[in-house]
Amino acid sequence: MNAPAAELTRTSLSQPSLINHGFKRSYGNAASGYMLMFDGVGNESGRKIYVPGGEVGRRFAYLLTVGGKENLVLSRLSRLRSCAGGFQSYSNKRNAFEHVDLVENLRISYVIRQDSVGGLSPGVYITDVELVEHAEGHQPGFYHVRYRRDQWHLSPSPSNHLLNKYAAINGHCDNLKEAATNIMPPIIEDAYSGSTDTLESNGYTIAYNPPPLYRGGTEWTTPEQKQTSANFTATMLAQGIYKAQKIGREINWTITGNGSELMLAALRQLPPDLQLDKHTVFIGAPGMAANPLLLEMQRRGMSLAKDVTKTQTDDWTCVRSKMLEQFKTAGILEQWGGAPAEVAEKIRVQARIDGAWGFGLTASAFGTGFKIGSIAMGAPIISTFGGAAAVTVTAIGVLFGASKIRNIIANSSKSTVLNPHYHPTKSNVDFNTQVIKQSGGYKESFMALMREMRPKW
Repeated sequence: MNAPAAELTRTSLSQPSLINHGFKRSYGNAASGYMLMFDGVGNESGRKIYVPGGEVGRRFAYLLTVGGKENLVLSRLSRLRSCAGGFQSYSNKRNAFEHVDLVENLRISYVIRQDSVGGLSPGVYITDVELVEHAEGHQPGFYHVRYRRDQWHLSPSPSNHLLNKYAAINGHCDNLKEAATNIMPPIIEDAYSGSTDTLESNGYTIAYNPPPLYRGGTEWTTPEQKQTSANFTATMLAQGIYKAQKIGREINWTITGNGSELMLAALRQLPPDLQLDKHTVFIGAPGMAANPLLLEMQRRGMSLAKDVTKTQTDDWTCVRSKMLEQFKTAGILEQWGGAPAEVAEKIRVQARIDGAWGFGLTASAFGTGFKIGSIAMGAPIISTFGGAAAVTVTAIGVLFGASKIRNIIANSSKSTVLNPHYHPTKSNVDFNTQVIKQSGGYKESFMALMREMRPKW
C-alpha cells in the first residue's frame, strides 16, 4: 500500500496535540491507507511515521479520539522518530525486521524501511497498535523487592528493566504481593546457596506472571483477552532479557511452575542467534515446559544453577512430568555436559522412584478411587482421592504415609503452607516439619487441610 498523498483529507486528530508532541501535520483517515504522522522536517533522523488504514487505523483513531489515550500514543510515536529499532522482538517470523516497543500497557509493532520498497517511502511503518487491559491488580512488569525491617517489601509499580543480580518469575499464585514477599525469596535462597546476604542486602526483581495467564479467572471475558495478555507479558520479558544481555548485566533467574512457559515464550521472541551467556537459570516444578526450555537455553548458551531443577517429592500437579518427562530431562543434562551432567543421575533416580510409586498406586484397587493415573488423565485431584474421606483412609495411611496423602491432596490447595508445589526446593523432612510447625501440630495440619479444601468438595 502506498503512502498517502498530500491531497488526502485531514483526520479529526487534534492539531494542537500533534504540535505538542513534535508532529507537523497529519493526512488521511482510518480507511485511506497509511497516514503520514510526521514529515521529518527539522528532525535529525528525518524519519516519517505511517499508520495503516483498516483495522489498525480504526484502533489507532479510537485510542486517540475516544479511548482517552491520545497523550500516551502520540508521545510514544514521537519517540519512535529517534529511538525506533532499539529492540527486535522477532515475534513475526515472516518478517525479521519488525520491531516492538512497549510503554505501560501499550504495545506498538512497526517496520523500519530505509529505502523505497514496493511503492513505500522510507520511514517507520506501524503494523500494530495494541492497548492491553490486564485484570485489575495483575499488571505484569518488573517489580523491585527489598528486604527491610525483617520483611520483604514490594515496589508499588513496575519498571521496564531488570535492575538486580537476582530475578524471578513466579508460577501459580493468588497475587503479586504473595508471590514476591512470601513464595519466591526462600526458593531463590535455596537455588543459589550462599546468596542470602546478597539477596537481603540488594533485593531482587520479580517478573510478575499474572494468574490470568494460566488460570481461568473471572476477570477475563474471552480466551482472546488471555492470549493477548500472555503475548504482551512475554514480549516485555524478552525485552528485559535482551537489554540485560546487551549491557553485560549478569542475572541469576529463579523460575517456578508456569513461569517456565512464560520464559520459553520470551526466549522464542528474541533474535534467533542471540546468545545469553550472562543469564543463569534455576527451574522449580516446571512441569511439561522443562525440556523445551532446557533445549532453548542450551542453544542460547545460558548457564544452569548448581541443582538445575527441583520438584518437591509430593508435588503431583503435573503427573506426566513426574512419571515420564524426568527421564528426558536427565538425557538433556547428560548431553549438556559439565556440572549439569552430574545432576542427571539424581534426576533419573528420582524419576524411577516417582514412576514406581505412581504406577504402583495406579495398579492398586483402593475403594476410595485413589489412582494417580486418573489424575494424569485430567481428573481433579479431589475427585481422584474420593473427597473428604481420603484424608482419613487408614489403609492408605499405613501403606504410603498419612503425611504423603495429605501433601498430595493439598496439591489442589491455594495454601502456601500446605501445598508442596510452592516449595520445590524443600526435602520431605523440611516440608513436613514446616507444615506441622505452621499449622500448630501434626493433627492440626490435617484439620487445616480439611478447612482449606471443604469448599472444593
